[in-house]
Amino acid sequence: MAVPVARHLRADLSEEELQRIRGHLHAEVLEHPLVAVAELQADARAALEQDGDTRAAVLLFHSASEVLLDQALMLMQWEDGLTPERAATVFERSLSDRIRSQLALAARGQPAK
Repeated sequence: MAVPVARHLRADLSEEELQRIRGHLHAEVLEHPLVAVAELQADARAALEQDGDTRAAVLLFHSASEVLLDQALMLMQWEDGLTPERAATVFERSLSDRIRSQLALAARGQPAK
């Protein structure tokens, strides 16, 4: 398969690499909730490995972890039947408060409040 060569895309991609790219694009088109996490992680790795920018990498990895935890929390709230209005109030709190109050409940098998 011919792949157009972009600024950051090698011309000699293996079939496995092309398949991974196709899978990512498919997930993005379907608006998979973890696409944002994967993109932030990729940006963090590029900042660290290509640019040597440790500060940017730490901030991006932190953002990726926060997005991942928030996605998990949103899915748990949906499973518990919370209305969007009620679920939104949880996100007014800090990340550490959300983890302590909501994810801790889920770990004990209790529904979100």
